[in-house]
Amino acid sequence: MNNEINSKSIAGVKLIVVLGMILYHSGFNKIPGYGAFACVFFYMMSGFTTAFFRIDEWELSQTSIINYYKKKIDGICWIYYFTFFLMIPFTIKEIDSLDHLKEAICDGVMHLLFIQCWFPNITFKYNAVAWFSSALLFCYIFTPIMIVVIRRTKKWAIQVLLFTVVIHFFLEYCLINYPDVFEFSIHTNPFIKCSEYFMGMLLAIIYKNRSMIVKNVVFSSMIEVFSLCVLGGAIYLFTIIAYKSVVIIPMLIFVFCFSYGKGIVSKLFSFDFINLTKLQSEIYLVHYPVIIYFGYIIRRIGTGGKLFKLLDALLYVIITILVAYVVHYCLKMLRQKQGNRY
Repeated sequence: MNNEINSKSIAGVKLIVVLGMILYHSGFNKIPGYGAFACVFFYMMSGFTTAFFRIDEWELSQTSIINYYKKKIDGICWIYYFTFFLMIPFTIKEIDSLDHLKEAICDGVMHLLFIQCWFPNITFKYNAVAWFSSALLFCYIFTPIMIVVIRRTKKWAIQVLLFTVVIHFFLEYCLINYPDVFEFSIHTNPFIKCSEYFMGMLLAIIYKNRSMIVKNVVFSSMIEVFSLCVLGGAIYLFTIIAYKSVVIIPMLIFVFCFSYGKGIVSKLFSFDFINLTKLQSEIYLVHYPVIIYFGYIIRRIGTGGKLFKLLDALLYVIITILVAYVVHYCLKMLRQKQGNRY
């Protein structure tokens, strides 16, 4: 069928990117800008899958929109608040004055309200990666509106997508060249993230309307390898010109190719080892607290200097996965108990 995506390939790529985030924050992954590019990928992929499955089928009634919000909030909030409270002891440990205490309280309130991504100075406090969920919730809130816009601009999906890419590049240009005037983060600002989410939605329309279907495995594999090379080249170009926007179009090509998933490379990514693809959210949100606390233990017992960085990174990955399994199981039990009450 024309309207198909390889869900296993998508999930596999997302898992590899998530595991790469553990290596990145542990200091082993040295790819320049990896964290920022990984986040761009996740927002694009989220917008892509949302539009692909909802653009034609979603009846935008009040009830369906409310149910959509409930599902998304439920999927984010539990693990988000769990990791927030998990980081409180470490935050308290870092407080050494009354001013720092006041600052920590203010930062904590912003996190509890899910709005820390709006304030660059507090974005990375507590669980530093949790800003991602804050900005993603903003995208979810505006998803019904974006669905309506895309339905009315289907015929011009390519043009609208290119225009959005230009706007993204222009905003980054303004930020880099006029920092005193434009005080926002290209990495965490909710509107910037929403534009990347919107790009993914537009790409889904282009993908669904594609006319050519490639069934040859060899040719598909060559296209996938080519998309990886183009993306790698864009990341290298970033190290030269320092514009993160240079990865936007290569990232869109990459998402398009691996969503089709007919080549050997995407099939390799489709392998789901011990069902880890179901734990992506948990792995992402717990990996930073694991690195913070486990790294602190290593330094306290005095073995950190004797361990290779690769060994440290592997330990972080293993512990994160174990913690993610425990958290996933506990949340599953909690949801079942709540379901039994009604």
